[in-house]
Amino acid sequence: MSLNEPRQTLVITSYPPRVCGIATYAQDLLAGLRRTYGDSMEFKVCALTHAPVEREFPKEVSYTLDALDEGAYQALPRRINSDPRIKRVWVKHEFGLFPGADGRWLTKMLRAVEKPVAITFHTVLPKPTALQEETLKALADTASDIIVLTQRTGTLLHERYGVDRYKINVLPHGAHPVPVQ
Repeated sequence: MSLNEPRQTLVITSYPPRVCGIATYAQDLLAGLRRTYGDSMEFKVCALTHAPVEREFPKEVSYTLDALDEGAYQALPRRINSDPRIKRVWVKHEFGLFPGADGRWLTKMLRAVEKPVAITFHTVLPKPTALQEETLKALADTASDIIVLTQRTGTLLHERYGVDRYKINVLPHGAHPVPVQ
């Protein structure tokens, strides 16, 4: 790999054509980052699937993860670790996206990844179940960087879950402009 090759980030997320707010947000965010950084950074997507549903994904999707298959969570880290182009992994997290044992499959998977991991928490529950709290803390522990969508959520992560405030970055959520009729 030459020094001029862009640093590749693999983004694990729901992604269009799946109809999902996080899928749309991820696609818009990556398009904005590509416009801003051009060829200096490269983003590839690992789209979440639910077999047996087949989807035709855009070209930036180079991996898929069957979120309902525990074996897929074991196989993906091996592929990530063996790909020298991938320098970082970025997970777009919502409990409903990673149902395997309330997110424990994802936690185990991320612990096996040998590259820096960033996590965007789209929802942080103020009153989680004991298992949700344990999972969120474990996920936060695996991350080198955490992204939240509001300052209030960042405060909740720090005060309720004990996450180091210096790991937490706020990237406000936006919405598509809607024409007035």
